[in-house]
Amino acid sequence: MLTLAEIQQQVEDAATLIGAPTKGLPTYGRSDDFGRPYVEVMGRTYYYRAGERGHQIRKWVTQCSRELFYWIFRDVRGSMAGHWESQHRIPHQDSRRLVFRKQLELLGQIDPSYAEQRAREIEEILTRYPYDDER
Repeated sequence: MLTLAEIQQQVEDAATLIGAPTKGLPTYGRSDDFGRPYVEVMGRTYYYRAGERGHQIRKWVTQCSRELFYWIFRDVRGSMAGHWESQHRIPHQDSRRLVFRKQLELLGQIDPSYAEQRAREIEEILTRYPYDDER
């Protein structure tokens, strides 16, 4: 079981590896109450939550540190990939093509299994909502 300090150090190390901005990282042990995710450890359980205006808006619970790190970097790489796509947009191409590709690249730099997991999620998304390059 990792402590909050150990989680924070590992997240910061991985964030440095992919060039993630610190403002996109979670807080630890407390919420800033502005929707930014935060990590808590209680007993043998990790909590990854987000709160805004005194209300919890998201909550994930696990006893697996690997799953916790995936959730954290799913959010971090999501915002990074979205920003990257906005700088490299291709007219008349579904923006998700670039976003998904960048997400997989960033996650693969941290842990190849994270990229594989995200690829499966993307496949499910595209089954329901295929690319639309006419937008």
